[in-house]
Amino acid sequence: MEILTRIFRRRHKTHQEPSAATPAATSDIEGSADNWLQSFQTLLALYAQGINLLRENHLEAALRCFDEATHLDPRDALLQTRWPVFGDYEAWGYKGVILYQLGRFEEAITCHNTTIEIRPGDCTAWVSKGNCLEAMGRSHRQ
Repeated sequence: MEILTRIFRRRHKTHQEPSAATPAATSDIEGSADNWLQSFQTLLALYAQGINLLRENHLEAALRCFDEATHLDPRDALLQTRWPVFGDYEAWGYKGVILYQLGRFEEAITCHNTTIEIRPGDCTAWVSKGNCLEAMGRSHRQ
């Protein structure tokens, strides 16, 4: 937890010197780091559960896990960046794959577009989007 608190302090510098920080300000930083850590752990648990359910071909249950994971954003409290973190773009990608397998192509494309927005260089997302378009009888160039 101490390392997360130090990272959080670096990202949220105030005009106060560290020696001038009040105990209340330190407590707020540690509380935010705790919230971030809890959110990130929840994201990882949902991701792992979704993968296991997908392996067992329980598509609807896996979809619920990844759907819930896409509603978490552990970057808010600590990182304040658009850097992709483990599970973030991947949850959107898996959600798209499951929707494709369920024949829900438009929804799958939306998920793959979100993955591409987060990580434009993700080749798997581009290919998966193309597979959806092809399954719908639409050209990749349309």
